[in-house]
Amino acid sequence: MPRLLATLALTLLVLASCSKPGPARPLAPLPEPGTGPDPTPAAATISDDELDALMRETVAYLGQVAAAVQGAGTDCPAMAAGIERVVDDHAALLERARTLDDPSVEDRSEKWLDAHAAEVKPMFETLFEALEPCGQDPAVQAAVEKMGGA
Repeated sequence: MPRLLATLALTLLVLASCSKPGPARPLAPLPEPGTGPDPTPAAATISDDELDALMRETVAYLGQVAAAVQGAGTDCPAMAAGIERVVDDHAALLERARTLDDPSVEDRSEKWLDAHAAEVKPMFETLFEALEPCGQDPAVQAAVEKMGGA
């Protein structure tokens, strides 16, 4: 799959999975050697089946965004509103993706997109083409930023 097509879904998934840092907290004192927890806990992982389900749900979400964008035509306020409506409808998906704590998700997502290129490429092409007339509209740009759960 061309890099550009993979970039949107991968970027959305990865950006959504990166939590925003909270306020600075004071550091706790270090435990005595040999008394604290294992300093290298295992990272939580997502199974292949869970990743497949998440990616399919993400592609369906992006397909709904593409339909909303395409339906708005050149009406930029309608396009922004349509994107935001789909984002709101998929808040749970975006939250799940945002809270992923699996360092392998980025590479595995890219491989998933490559393996499903025939399915997802037309949807991405529709989305990119439909966004073009309003791509510089500030409201559309703000709505697109929200697509990643930001």
